[in-house]
Amino acid sequence: MVFLGHVLKGDPRDVALWLGWFAVVAYLRAFGGAAKDRLESLLTAPASTWWLVRLLDAAYVRLVVALEPLLLSLLIRPLPAVFRRAPVASRSTRSNDSRAYSLSNSERNGRASTLCIELNKEVKRAGTLSELENIYLTAPDMDVVNVATFWIKLSEISGRGDLKACQQFARKRLLGKTLAFAPNMELRPLANALYALERLQMDLTKEEPLGPHLADQMEARVAELVRKDLLSGTVSLRQLWYALAHCKWQWSSEVLTALAGGTMKELWRSLQQGSTSDILQSVDNTFHNMSLLAKRITLTEGQKQGLVHIMEAATERVSQDLDSSAALRGLFWAARAFGLPVPLHLLRRQVSLLQAAPMPLTHVTCANPRFSVALLLANCLNMGLKPETPAEAQQWFELLDASASGPWTVQHVVIGLGVLARAGNYSPTPQAKGLVATAASSGEVRLQDDAFRLLNLSHVWGVALPAETEQKLRVLRDSNQGDVGKRQGKRGGKPRSGRKHPPSSAYSSPPITALAMR
Repeated sequence: MVFLGHVLKGDPRDVALWLGWFAVVAYLRAFGGAAKDRLESLLTAPASTWWLVRLLDAAYVRLVVALEPLLLSLLIRPLPAVFRRAPVASRSTRSNDSRAYSLSNSERNGRASTLCIELNKEVKRAGTLSELENIYLTAPDMDVVNVATFWIKLSEISGRGDLKACQQFARKRLLGKTLAFAPNMELRPLANALYALERLQMDLTKEEPLGPHLADQMEARVAELVRKDLLSGTVSLRQLWYALAHCKWQWSSEVLTALAGGTMKELWRSLQQGSTSDILQSVDNTFHNMSLLAKRITLTEGQKQGLVHIMEAATERVSQDLDSSAALRGLFWAARAFGLPVPLHLLRRQVSLLQAAPMPLTHVTCANPRFSVALLLANCLNMGLKPETPAEAQQWFELLDASASGPWTVQHVVIGLGVLARAGNYSPTPQAKGLVATAASSGEVRLQDDAFRLLNLSHVWGVALPAETEQKLRVLRDSNQGDVGKRQGKRGGKPRSGRKHPPSSAYSSPPITALAMR
């Protein structure tokens, strides 16, 4: 006999009934085995006077063999419901009993809901891992919202404490609970749990024995939410896409493609009725993380056109609130990654809106605004948009210079000024030439690609570098490249590698959004 455990709030009557049935089955099995043993010993005995005992033992053994399957089948029936069945009574009595039973159920559910809400408040107030563990151990009961809130709070604590201890708490306490709730999770708790798993740097495929099963359950639940059109809430969607893009296990291409289609529908609905700042931030983060998974997402031509319409609607929203110009970054990355047929006039308008935004871009939710603008302009150039006149090219340089108040870094020069050099109609100012010389001599050049681009910029724009600096850049450019790299450097050709997808450093993590209280 196999005993299966489940997390339930026990009822004394149910426990008594099950114990009674187990006692009956145990009695039959024990004495049936004893009768079988005695029958086997009597069958080998020479005395013929034991024929009656033999007959009785054989009948008892056959009776046990016949009754045991019947009793086991009764055990798996809904016995608690049978036990509570009321005796036959009048119609009024049955009605009163039904109302009383319904009232007791609603009162019990109300008390459970109140306890879960109070538990949620306690979890949010926890400041350390020990406090969180004490709350978990003393919790009388919890629901899916409580489990998701535990995940979010644990991810917050891991950012300022011991990551390994938080991971151990998740393995010991939360993985099993999440696995039990995963088949019925709504989008928001599912997104919170996945987001926290990514922040905790946990690879579910290696978290034996529950991790792989939880990953399969979550993937199946995401597919079910898409199929039932239950993707509501842009904040939850952007958290979900962030987790999918940065998690340490591979999601199926079919699920990601279906989720991308459902996400576009929800974003389009929200753009028609949502508030500007919230929806545009969600558009920015969602499209950015979708572009990181573009190789495993297959969009139809109709979906690509729908994505272009979303870009047009988001651009219109940005024109109404220039402080939300950060959303343009995600739009550009999605357009480039998915190969969208974006008209050049739309790209030009987006650049114009960025130029009209308040400077410096301190409102942009990233740690490096100038780097983001440089990447954005690089994407414009790759999609066919470039300055039409030297004056417009100078405006691009002024946008790069004004986007941040801090000094230019090597990355800013290599990417931002590299875009202007590739445009072909920019006349470098003394300031731009000075930036190239400063970056080349800064001692912060570490990458072969950066050394190649700085040497190329100095050659094209006629920037005279000190002999020692130029020699160091040449050595770095030619190191570990072999003859192919040296030939490319001598020809002055394009660097072998380019940035097609946005680096993670260009974006900050989406803010942790705790579940709303019910």
